Amino acid sequence: MARSSSRYVCQECGYEAHKWMGKCAGCGAWNTLVEETDSADVDAQVPDLSGDGASTSNGASNHGAPERLTAVEMEGEARLQTGVEELDRVMGGGIMQGGFSLIAGDPGIGKSTLMTELGGYLPDSDILYVTGEESKRQVKMRAQRLGVDSETLYLLAETNVQQLADAVHQVEPDLLIVDSIQTIYRPDLSS
Repeated sequence: MARSSSRYVCQECGYEAHKWMGKCAGCGAWNTLVEETDSADVDAQVPDLSGDGASTSNGASNHGAPERLTAVEMEGEARLQTGVEELDRVMGGGIMQGGFSLIAGDPGIGKSTLMTELGGYLPDSDILYVTGEESKRQVKMRAQRLGVDSETLYLLAETNVQQLADAVHQVEPDLLIVDSIQTIYRPDLSS
């Protein structure tokens, strides 16, 4: 676990102190010192989240040595057909299995709705929908509004990446949806 050190920084003049003071010694302003924490141990061990021991100490996947582009074998990569024609077209024929896709857009544009709809279009695929911004009840209400009632759609309201990884190993989904990725955190890191 990373060690951290605290310092107190004046919000008026930027003066730094090792302990809190009511009055800033730099500018004389009252109650302007705010605690800031710095992570001092940048070499903290990163836990293995893969479940198969295939990660290195820095968290990178251990999938062999670098390879020249021309030497990479092209096999028919499996794609998951979503049943949403336009989404499949935009995704190059479906969702690449083992790949990562970021669905982005302005707030309220329908990203969560589209991802929830996939549960209804993929009845033969196990889907783990992880929500970091809503409760499971809110996601279910949206699913009911959309007519999605799937036995293969699993919901998890979680933001801790270790809990998310544990759920992935438990469910072993064909598709993992994380809504939204910026809510996910690692408790052993300060930022």
